[in-house]
Amino acid sequence: MWLHAHRATADALKLQLTAVTGALYTMATCVRIDPDWNNLREEFSTVAGYVYKELRSRRSQGLNGIVYLPFGIVSAVYPPDSSAEPSLGYDLFQPGASEVLKILDAVKKRSLTFSGPLLLTPGGPSIIVGRYPMFIQNVTEDEGWNHPYNMTAPSSCPPGLCYNATTGEK
Repeated sequence: MWLHAHRATADALKLQLTAVTGALYTMATCVRIDPDWNNLREEFSTVAGYVYKELRSRRSQGLNGIVYLPFGIVSAVYPPDSSAEPSLGYDLFQPGASEVLKILDAVKKRSLTFSGPLLLTPGGPSIIVGRYPMFIQNVTEDEGWNHPYNMTAPSSCPPGLCYNATTGEK
């Protein structure tokens, strides 16, 4: 019985991570097609809404929301009334937040990463965070893709990590 219960838990976790991975790759595709903020802002609710509803219809109940973080700034959330909405404009690269959420670890690995379970608020639910850092090639260091915060790099990103001057990857 003990082994069966743990196997069921592992299978449920695998299903959730697979669902989140699909959502991250779908959103990343949109960014790769056109990273300009003006276009992404218009399309975010449509694409994120579709991904969110599709995953929820497949009983992926663990998906709480989708957050778009150009330069580590919470710029868009779906659903709009999610618990992440109050964090709009919050810089996840700032000291404290980046250590808890392991933001720099994801950037260093340059690939899909998960961390958790994390407790972001006292008494709140434990969550697992999936991250997929996006890097765009052949751009200048000051490229901002019309981001509303007019930033060209995350606030606390070590030199060379978020922009590679040799390859022009940011």
